[in-house]
Amino acid sequence: MRDVLRLADIARIDAEHDTAAGPGHPASALKLNSTSPGGVAVAGIEGYLFIGDGTNRWERQYLGELTVVDAWKDAWRGLLDARQVQARAHGVALWNFLAPEKQVVLPHKRWPGGETRGEGRPLRLLQAMLTPEARLLYPEEALRAAQGPTYFRHNSHWTATGCCVATQVILDALAPGVRLADLDLAAERQRTNHDLTAHFFDPPPVEDLLLLAPPGEVTSDNRQLELTGKHVGSRYVLENPHAPDRRRLMLFGDSYAYDAGLAYALSAVFGYVAFVWSKDVVWAEVTQHRADLVLCESAERYIAVLPNA
Repeated sequence: MRDVLRLADIARIDAEHDTAAGPGHPASALKLNSTSPGGVAVAGIEGYLFIGDGTNRWERQYLGELTVVDAWKDAWRGLLDARQVQARAHGVALWNFLAPEKQVVLPHKRWPGGETRGEGRPLRLLQAMLTPEARLLYPEEALRAAQGPTYFRHNSHWTATGCCVATQVILDALAPGVRLADLDLAAERQRTNHDLTAHFFDPPPVEDLLLLAPPGEVTSDNRQLELTGKHVGSRYVLENPHAPDRRRLMLFGDSYAYDAGLAYALSAVFGYVAFVWSKDVVWAEVTQHRADLVLCESAERYIAVLPNA
């Protein structure tokens, strides 16, 4: 069921669902540090589940256990510089955005002793050498300071509330003065299983959840999962004639933008949002969609390997 809600209503509903997902849920019986088969998911306390040491070696990244060489940092700095050079050549403004992983915002739910803060992770080392010209947005502090649940207990992604908090950080850079809390937001109530419980339980339990939805019309849709078994290359366009900002936004990213709410939240503000699942900027798409703004989003765990389109 689709609703039109304000941010305060979204926060209230997310809090209700979070309470229902607490004691009594099968995940609450998992012991701290329990790991799913294959090591993709790991249990914290109070039923909180996290991405563990899967393909991206995320927890090793967070714990500072991966060797970070100067060449990696230099390559990232070079990539971010090159993006800005290309942006100027194309006459667009470009920002980079990293979605913090769940352990970053809720370390006390993963390591209740408080001894782990993730200061040695690759991103921290990269941030120390970047200048403001890199235009790297990272909403860690905003998510930590937010009232209400910003990440689902049993999912690797943020809640609708968390998505809105992160989107406001983006808007403060791209559209100063626009407050998401002042806008009507589309949201959809669903009942399904979360991605991390699927690694522990067969069948995984279903839960009630709220996800952001397109506030306007999906005018072009080419989602590749059913055709290729992969999201890479998936694309769609959102148009919202009631958006307060008529500029055209080109969004490259992954699941955080694809269906975890970021594209939909941005479409409440920008009249034209084109999304392409890609780890890097595809400049031909920027030209095709006549973009004014470009946002390149990535989950933090992916940065251990430099992206390519």
